[in-house]
Amino acid sequence: MGWQVEGPGPLLTKVLEQGTRLGRNNKGSIFVFAAGNGGIPGDSCAFSGYVNSIYTIAISAVNWDGSVPAYTEQCAAIMAVTYGQDMFTNGKDKAPMITTIGRRQCTEEFSGTSASTAMASGIIALALEAK
Repeated sequence: MGWQVEGPGPLLTKVLEQGTRLGRNNKGSIFVFAAGNGGIPGDSCAFSGYVNSIYTIAISAVNWDGSVPAYTEQCAAIMAVTYGQDMFTNGKDKAPMITTIGRRQCTEEFSGTSASTAMASGIIALALEAK
């Protein structure tokens, strides 16, 4: 919420710090957070202590045409973006993002910075596996 600054407490801060240094058999864990979907009411990810932590990577969204989705929160902590599929197309074309719903169903609706963060996490995992 843009009017309230929140972040990890002392215990979680310690976990993030230790995980960053010692996770993955002392190679360091990577913690990824969604920048937020409060852009329409004017929220800013600058108020999120999770997004602004030195132990996390903040991910936001971008539309297929390079424009910024209406829902995205903006702030200096954003480290990267992935495709985010805007919820509001205003008559513009929307490239589908196909994913699963449960075990036997698919959807073309996959929007928000949480979706972008899931994709970024997959990209990071593939890069770590390749290295």
